[in-house]
Amino acid sequence: MSFKRIGDYIKQVDKRNTDFSVTLLRGVSTTKKLIESVANMSGVSLHSYKIVEREQFVYVSDTSRRGDKIAIALNVEEPCIVSSIYTVFEVIEKTKLVPEYLFLWFNRAEFDRYARFHSWGSLPPPHAPRH
Repeated sequence: MSFKRIGDYIKQVDKRNTDFSVTLLRGVSTTKKLIESVANMSGVSLHSYKIVEREQFVYVSDTSRRGDKIAIALNVEEPCIVSSIYTVFEVIEKTKLVPEYLFLWFNRAEFDRYARFHSWGSLPPPHAPRH
């Protein structure tokens, strides 16, 4: 079986909501879905938030409170915005890799185990010195 690097098939996207054209705010759940945001948005400007178009993915690199799950979702609805700390990416050529197929791969329990194993964390270890 021949394996291909996923990096050859996806690219990061960083389109910001600078003109406030998108107002639908979403978060990402460990069930791999875009959900209504639970963040307190009082006084927060949405201009730096990232726009997620249909068939784009959203990934949250922080794994500290997500157990063994990787928070990643495929937007199958209308464009929305997500926090600027999230990573948005898309499939480069949909004739070579269908976004829904890639999302099926991300939904496998083995993907979560593999990704968590290779995750060095987004927080320092508890024994690391604090400055």
